[in-house]
Amino acid sequence: MVAGGQLQINWNYSEALHDKEEIERVADYYFDELRALLEHCRQPGAGGYTPSDFPLVHVSQTQLDELVEQYPRLVDVYPLTPTQQGMLFNTLYQPELQMGIEQMRCRLEGVLDVAALKQAWQQVLNRHAVLRTAFAWQGLTQMLQIVQDEVDLPWSYHDWRGLPPAQQQAQLESLLAEDRARGFDPAAAPLLRCTLLQLDEQLYYFSWSYHHLLFDGWSMPLLLEELFTLYDCYRRDVEPTLAPPRAYRDYLAWLAQQELGAAENFWRTQLDGFSSPTPLPDRADTAETDGFATEHLQLSEDVTTRLQQFARQHQLTLNTVVQGAWALLLSRYSGEDDLLYGVTVSGRPPELVGVEQMVGLFINTLPLRVRLERELDFVAWLQRLQQRQVEMRRFEYSPLVQVQGWSAVPRTRPLFESNLVFENYPVDMTQRREHELQLSEL
Repeated sequence: MVAGGQLQINWNYSEALHDKEEIERVADYYFDELRALLEHCRQPGAGGYTPSDFPLVHVSQTQLDELVEQYPRLVDVYPLTPTQQGMLFNTLYQPELQMGIEQMRCRLEGVLDVAALKQAWQQVLNRHAVLRTAFAWQGLTQMLQIVQDEVDLPWSYHDWRGLPPAQQQAQLESLLAEDRARGFDPAAAPLLRCTLLQLDEQLYYFSWSYHHLLFDGWSMPLLLEELFTLYDCYRRDVEPTLAPPRAYRDYLAWLAQQELGAAENFWRTQLDGFSSPTPLPDRADTAETDGFATEHLQLSEDVTTRLQQFARQHQLTLNTVVQGAWALLLSRYSGEDDLLYGVTVSGRPPELVGVEQMVGLFINTLPLRVRLERELDFVAWLQRLQQRQVEMRRFEYSPLVQVQGWSAVPRTRPLFESNLVFENYPVDMTQRREHELQLSEL
C-alpha cells in the first residue's frame, strides 16, 4: 500500500516452508527489479500504450503503435457514438457539401481585452478533451476518437478599423464564406477555429467555426458560459476556480454498458405493422439547385406566448405541441392516421449524474410513431403523445441503423421521410452581458 507518500510492501510466508533469510532475498530481488523499472521509465523515449489502456475500443498493438506515431500526444482512444458515425460517414462520402460545418457569429461591443479572450478560449480547449479530439478510420475495423493532451487554439485577428463600413461588410461576408468552404479535416485536431475582427475602437465581430462531430447544440451555451467566466477572470488577472468538467468518455463508457435486447423489444413493438415511411407532400414545383432549399417561418411573440400558455395549462411541453402539429399536417397530406416521422432527441441519460453539464455529441435521431386517435379530444391525444416520448427516452441510445433493422421497412427505403428537430437549450446567450462587453446578433 501507499501511505504517507511511500510504497510499503509486506511479505507474508509460512515458516514451515521458508526461512526469513530466503524471503529477504526474494524481497531484495523484487526491489531491484522495481528500481530497474523506475530507472527505465525515467529514460527519454520510454513509455507507450498497450490495448488494455483503452478498454472501450478493440485495437491491436500494431494499430495502436501506428496511432501513437500519427498522434504523438495521444492520451485516450474511444469509439464514436452512432450519430457521430453517421456524421463522419457523410463528411467523408460527400466532402464537397461540407456537412456538419457550423459557424457561430456575433458582434461584440465595448472594451474588449483581446489577449484575455484568446487565453480564455485556449483554456476551454485545455479543459475539454472533446475539443482536442481527432477522428481515425483508415486501416481500422471501427472509427475511433483520438484525444490529445494538448492542442493549440487556431486564432486569427484582423484589424479593419481603417476601412469604410461598406468595405468591412463586403470583406466580412467574403471571409465567412471562405471559412465555411475551408471546412475541417476530421483526422486533425482541433476541429474548430476562432476569428476576431476589429471594426472600430469598441466594436468587434467574432466567428467561431467548428465541426458538429464534437458537440451538440446543448453544449454550445455551456461552453460560452465557461468562456465568459474564464475571460472575466483573466481580464481581472484572477485565477479561475472552475470545477473540472465531467469527461465525455464517461458517457461513452455508459453507452457501452447498455444492452440492446430491451431496446430491440421496445422498437419491434413500436414499429410493428409499419412497412413503409409516411410520405411528405409532393412538391414537384419546388426549384432545386444543389438539392437543398431552406424556408424560414417565424411566429409572432403573441402566438408563441399563447402556445406556451396552452402547453403549461395542460402540463405539456412546447415540443409535444409542435410534434402534434406536424403529425396532423402529415396526416392531412398523406391521408393516413398511422404516421411515422423522425425526431431528434437530446440523448442525455438522466441516470448519468451531471450529464446536463457535459460537453459532447449526445443527440440521436429516432422514429416516432403517432396514431391519430380520433375518439380522444385534442389535449388527451397530445398527452398520450407526450407519454410515448417519455417511454422512448429510456432507449434514446439506440443506433438508428439497428432500429430500422428491427422494423419491416426494407433497407432500400428510408425509415422516415421527415425529421423534426425541436431545439431548447438551457441558457439564452443573447441576454448575456459581460460588464462593459455586450453580445448581439448571435
